Amino acid sequence: MLYTPAKVAAMGDQWLYHRQGVHYLYHLYEKPPGKLHGVYLATSKDGVHFEEVGPIIEKRADADWLGSGLVWRAGNKYIMNFSESRAHQSISFAQSDDLVRWTRLGDEYRIDPDPRWYEVGRWDCIWALPREGGGFWGYLSANPWRRSPAHPAGLTYRSTGMLQSSDGVRWNAVAPPLFEWGRTPEMVNVEVAAVAELNHKYYMLVQTWGEYLGNTASGVYTFIGDTPRGPFRPDTQAFRLLGNTRHRSTHFARFYPLPNELLVNHFAFTRGLKAWMAPLKTAQVDPQGHLRLGYWRGNDALKGKPLSLDLPASSPSDDSAAKRARASCRLTVDGQAEIRLALLGNTFDLVNGIVLEGTVEIRPAEKKPARCGIYLQENAEQGTAVLLGTDAQTQLGTLKPGGQAAFKREDDVQAGIVASRRHTFRLLTRRYMLEFYLDDRLIQCYSLPERATGRIGFAVQGGRVVVEGLKAWTMTFAADGVMEPLGGRPAGSKAAAPPAAPKVSLN
Repeated sequence: MLYTPAKVAAMGDQWLYHRQGVHYLYHLYEKPPGKLHGVYLATSKDGVHFEEVGPIIEKRADADWLGSGLVWRAGNKYIMNFSESRAHQSISFAQSDDLVRWTRLGDEYRIDPDPRWYEVGRWDCIWALPREGGGFWGYLSANPWRRSPAHPAGLTYRSTGMLQSSDGVRWNAVAPPLFEWGRTPEMVNVEVAAVAELNHKYYMLVQTWGEYLGNTASGVYTFIGDTPRGPFRPDTQAFRLLGNTRHRSTHFARFYPLPNELLVNHFAFTRGLKAWMAPLKTAQVDPQGHLRLGYWRGNDALKGKPLSLDLPASSPSDDSAAKRARASCRLTVDGQAEIRLALLGNTFDLVNGIVLEGTVEIRPAEKKPARCGIYLQENAEQGTAVLLGTDAQTQLGTLKPGGQAAFKREDDVQAGIVASRRHTFRLLTRRYMLEFYLDDRLIQCYSLPERATGRIGFAVQGGRVVVEGLKAWTMTFAADGVMEPLGGRPAGSKAAAPPAAPKVSLN
């Protein structure tokens, strides 16, 4: 949503380093399209608006492709690791004085899979974690030996390896970290992305893909260990940190430390899997010890020109009350048994993007659960809805408005809205991408199945919903190009038009 390179074919894995108020974004790039060729650099002074610098490392001529890495400080130098694939993957290093100009270290620093613990094959992307007493632990994607006559004690295939270094420059392999899965089904495809020590526990971010736990295209999951070497266990009550739907929306989250806070960065995808850098998020451990993602205040730099909002028409008996409600952007919507919609009159520029914020309160009818949320129209027949429930659940999916609105759930998050309590919300949306926050906790990132029309509103089911303090801003980007092609709208589909309005008042 924030950044994708314009001068090279595509963005691959990304990692960041912060120094003296500058955010250095490193990412893989393709040359030609479809082939990872090297490491690219972009920089930012606010963590939101990035400027391309250009390629800083290219694969060697004898390598098939170049893979992911990380930057850390070792002595008076900055060190970067990256993998190259030949007969198998190996990891090489480069050093820099200024984070911009990089020099490869010689092949004597290169490391290959250690046959005592690892098969030849996957050997990629060291995540360096400072070690108590000095030096570093390193976590990487690797192929530990399976159980076999040669390894009867048994190392189950985990795609996770481990290294250590006394100086951050020369590394050697050690046995892989331990995992205890309990009753959680084991992953087949795994990439260890990052590890951080928080509250004397070790939080590991793991990326998996394919079908897992009923989630198509899987996502990023959280493991917690008592020591750097494990055993790492699935955080079963908050296991999935970032999820994907059938349209795939996120990938490969990594920790990003700033001087006074810990952030997380990850991919955002548009339709067609075009990769972008997503807005940065805070890493938070809740009172129960679960890792959560939150809204980073630095993202306020996205807010550009304030937008005047056109609230739905109404016919209140007191015209002065209506004027006051409009001035304060207060909107009241009475829900019914089926989902009803109240669309704003604006047609927003979602190519450039908008930020929408406000508060929402649900007053349920009787004791039945109620739901409300944001609706983004995609065509006259349907749109995407994020529905907050008083049953402690948020659902996301496709909504077809009308007298008997049909909602097809694609994803759900165990985080809802408390009845008769005011909650804040934030919507960030640009192109096909959206992020939704409730009380500054990230609820979901999502990639819309097709281009939105620019019409946005509120979906309500049951009870009365009061939205107040509604504000919107354009995102502070130039409209940069045309949206990716959709492959054509279904034949005979109608032009976008608002559905019949529910009962709405502005008091």
